[in-house]
Amino acid sequence: MDRAGVEFSIIECSTTCVIHFSSRGRKLGRFCRYPVSDKVSSIYLNPIDVGWYMDGIPSLGSTLQDSIDFLTDKIEFYKFEKVVCIGSSMGAFGAALFASRLNVACICFGPELSLGVYSGFSAQNKMNYVDVFEKHQPAHSLFVAGLACPTDTLVSSYYQSLWENSKLIVVPEIGHETARYLKDNNELESLINDYIHGKVLSKYFDFINEKQEFLSIFSKETPQKISLKVLEDYYQVFKKDIIASQKLWLAEHLTNRNVFSLAEIILQEFISDYGVLNDAVFELAKLYRKMQRFDESLALFKSLELEPEYNVKSLWGQSMVYKKMTKPGVQFSIIEGSRTCIIHFSSRQKALGKFCRYPVPLDSSNIYINPADTGWYLNGIPSLGATLQDTIDFLSIVIKFHKFEKVVCIGSSMGAFGAALFASRLNVECICFGPELALGGYGGLSAKDKMNYVNVFEKQQPANSLLITGLACPTDTLISIYYQSLWENSKLIILPSAGHETDVYLKNENNLESIIADYLSNKCLEVYSDFRYEKREGITPFYGLMPEMINSKVLDDYYQILGTEIIATQKLKLAELCTNRNVLPLAEKILKGFIREYGPLSEAIFLLAKLCRKMNDSDEALMLFKQLEGNPEYRLQGLWGQSMIYHKARNTDEASRLYELIIAGAATLPIVRESKKWLQKSNELKLIEEETV
Repeated sequence: MDRAGVEFSIIECSTTCVIHFSSRGRKLGRFCRYPVSDKVSSIYLNPIDVGWYMDGIPSLGSTLQDSIDFLTDKIEFYKFEKVVCIGSSMGAFGAALFASRLNVACICFGPELSLGVYSGFSAQNKMNYVDVFEKHQPAHSLFVAGLACPTDTLVSSYYQSLWENSKLIVVPEIGHETARYLKDNNELESLINDYIHGKVLSKYFDFINEKQEFLSIFSKETPQKISLKVLEDYYQVFKKDIIASQKLWLAEHLTNRNVFSLAEIILQEFISDYGVLNDAVFELAKLYRKMQRFDESLALFKSLELEPEYNVKSLWGQSMVYKKMTKPGVQFSIIEGSRTCIIHFSSRQKALGKFCRYPVPLDSSNIYINPADTGWYLNGIPSLGATLQDTIDFLSIVIKFHKFEKVVCIGSSMGAFGAALFASRLNVECICFGPELALGGYGGLSAKDKMNYVNVFEKQQPANSLLITGLACPTDTLISIYYQSLWENSKLIILPSAGHETDVYLKNENNLESIIADYLSNKCLEVYSDFRYEKREGITPFYGLMPEMINSKVLDDYYQILGTEIIATQKLKLAELCTNRNVLPLAEKILKGFIREYGPLSEAIFLLAKLCRKMNDSDEALMLFKQLEGNPEYRLQGLWGQSMIYHKARNTDEASRLYELIIAGAATLPIVRESKKWLQKSNELKLIEEETV
């Protein structure tokens, strides 16, 4: 049989045995060992769980009774005349439980003798209330409770009044760990041996003798009646007798047990009596964090940041507050011992709780960020505070606390702007795909979000940066050229076969993961694009061009110089991009040039029709949309385009006819759902017109 939970130290001819009960958290093969005479035999027990000995010792059987039977056999076999069970905390409960079943004596330090009692340690282990001593009690018992641990003292006082041959010692200078306190004061061994040998213990009872009348007030309270009101009354009676350091221990204990109101009273009174000591401030900050009073908690933790002894604790505390505050705008994946952290910045219109996740080395820690808006990160992450600086402060704390040596911000589009912005404030590195680094620039995506022009990098820049832009996105490329020439330690890669979404292009080419890994490893990146070196003369005219100077003429010049280097599919994407961003003359130039070079391909005709509609050239747009009706792939788009023109012209009959054709042509396409919606609107409009006539 496995005996890992028990160990013997039998002294030949010894008539006394002490059974040592281990406390919570003892590992397999480890035991609590109390100081006893070398003439006393010992049995050491450890259940290796937090079941509070209710199931006995697993290695001695499957039930409590199995362990009791095992120990009974040993006691009879060795003919011990006196047996004393000793333990502290959970071990104290075990000592009293086994002593009551073996009909022997026990010494209980920090004794929580009723499971599941209010604010007790056993409640933390989700033990339900149970009184195991209703029908059994130890032959003799000694309770040693600390005044600063109300639960221990109240429960001990109750059982001491109930049990025969029971003594209670209350130590005013300590809380739960009375055994440790007595050991530190060289009194533990003498107390145990005095009790075992039946000596007088009167010298240990000074406090009890003085405060007996006050303790008797609580001794009639059964453990299950202990409540917040009882603890508050207890504290008011004995607070003058509890020493300062133990008041802080009691406040921490109550905070951990969610007894917040009394913990706050104790800490506020402590600060009032002893001043603003760091220990008290730290405990109050932890309390407010648990109470979700986050602003107060942060302020207190921050006040300790410059204190050498509390610097790390302060950073830890602040990071815990931010994590507690965290909503779906941030997610952590911290690898223990990792020296590198990647902060992933999400792009526009990423739903709340969703994140852009870039392929990075497995040994990297990761923080995923998403503001879930189109504010381009200028207001930070709403769930981390009201301002950009709040979010920067949060990330600074996380970086310091985890001691990351390399931090890289990564993002695409709006996420690229966020990555560069945060990297510049945190003085770390960034990788920016499709980087629109100047908000509100002509032809930029941020202008669509009505962002005013702002240069956030005038005074700050990233420590290192890699900008990866597509040749078919002029705004990205022109802005990247400008900042790459301005920033120190900055690299620029221009991909001739890509537009705005350079990360998507690299992923499709199976190069995204490798380019990130190579950058993190400081490897040469020239293999990813030779455009910069072969076509340097093409981009030279745009060096030094400030983002606010970009206009229709600049984009036209850009396309004139570099258009021949842009592949056909990217020309169409560029035309669509220009159309969506109201750079209409360049869009028209690209599309008509494309049709001349490659012929009237349906995709180009469709984009030109949309452009004409946006330019209010309805006749030309209608003609182009009608051309697409003969192409099965574009027929529905052609009908839809015509319907929008007729609807805008209030020709409801023709618009309705086209909607019905679209609905009849397919069943599941999004365009069908939209057609049904617009058909209903058309019918409503016709009804209004008829009523008006």
